[in-house]
Amino acid sequence: TTTTTTTTTTTMAASPAASGRSLGGHFPSLSSTRSVTSRSSLSSSRSPSGRDVDIDAILNHPGSKVTSRQGLALSSRSSSFHSARSAALSDRNLDVSAALELEGCSLSDEATMKAWTLSDYAEPATAVRQMTLREDVAIPKPNFGEVRVKISHAAVNPIDWKLFDGASPLFAAHAPYTPGFDFAGVVESAGDGTELEVGEKVIGYIGLTETCSPDGPPSNGHGSAGAFAQYCCIPESRLAVVPGYSDARKLSGLPLAGLTAFQALFTGRGGVSLQGTTLGDLRKGQKVLVLGGSSSTGFLAVQLANAAGAEVVATASDAVMPDGKQTKMDWVKSLGAHRLINYKKQDWSEVL
Repeated sequence: TTTTTTTTTTTMAASPAASGRSLGGHFPSLSSTRSVTSRSSLSSSRSPSGRDVDIDAILNHPGSKVTSRQGLALSSRSSSFHSARSAALSDRNLDVSAALELEGCSLSDEATMKAWTLSDYAEPATAVRQMTLREDVAIPKPNFGEVRVKISHAAVNPIDWKLFDGASPLFAAHAPYTPGFDFAGVVESAGDGTELEVGEKVIGYIGLTETCSPDGPPSNGHGSAGAFAQYCCIPESRLAVVPGYSDARKLSGLPLAGLTAFQALFTGRGGVSLQGTTLGDLRKGQKVLVLGGSSSTGFLAVQLANAAGAEVVATASDAVMPDGKQTKMDWVKSLGAHRLINYKKQDWSEVL
């Protein structure tokens, strides 16, 4: 089966000023309202001893906490891969049996995967109709410093469809290609020069500037974007390991929107935007205005700014949230905004 991705929040049409930054920090109070359905799985990987390693059980089980304990260098074809000797499982009613005693995962037994493909540029609405689900796409192999992730969920962002017509002077997805940048999944194999190990749950951002340069396709051989597929290869610096008990459906929508918010607020020291302007350098005690506090980027910015000790002012409306329990203004306030401005009734430039 294929994956249908949906979002439940109003998405801010913003791209990160610089991509590829690792989501190394942990903000346990952050919440996410994006939701996407899971993909069907491929067959399990096989260890050198012949035992089937059920990556799908790890990937699909909401309560699995798989942490690699010891790496084992394996030689497979022309590449070397790390694997895990053992796994520590959480106590959240998990019983995935001895199949999770990871004695090593090599390359997947499958040679091809399913992936949504856009063969040529077109107006976005037309491009969506022209996209095809191919089942004969070669499963990518990780290069040095990369891991291959078996994707369970992918999120849709505005930049995905904005690349369809090829009109941007700053970015170009090189057709044919598989769209998508945000995903969640499980590390299936890892190339040399990496520390992540097989079985670790991760979220990742493939990278807009890294894979969609107008100067030409990326040199890594993986093409532009690529999250709307069953597998992807990505430098481990663009991944974050997440707790096994976390909701991959929600976290798959965090990387791009989260990076956009984070970089706008905190990467002012030496950092500049694509337009050459200074980025944010928010400090404790400062004031910050978040336009669109209930948007995908805005609701994360509100929480990040509040966590940094800033005074947060945000715009939102009194429209009711999808759950019907509170208004957007009430929701944004609950996330840490100190002051709300109803943009439908007030002009923030006059209020402030």
